[in-house]
Amino acid sequence: MRDWQTPAGKPPTKAEFAALVAACLARHGLPRTPGDVGLSAAEFTKAVMCAPGTRPGRYTVLERSGMTEAQAAARVDEYVRSFAD
Repeated sequence: MRDWQTPAGKPPTKAEFAALVAACLARHGLPRTPGDVGLSAAEFTKAVMCAPGTRPGRYTVLERSGMTEAQAAARVDEYVRSFAD
């Protein structure tokens, strides 16, 4: 069984995968959420939106997705909720 597989040997559900990632990050003392590094969700969203401009000409999924700031904020909120204790 691989680390990312469930005991039944199947790929984990989205919730199970989030729990595995959260446990791994916690085990290594790493931040999991924007709040863990002193950022609000809004500040983190702004950073995500600015990220493609930091390396012009380099491929990023962010610029290819055409995601609006509102869509990015919704994704950040979903991400933060997935790690809620």
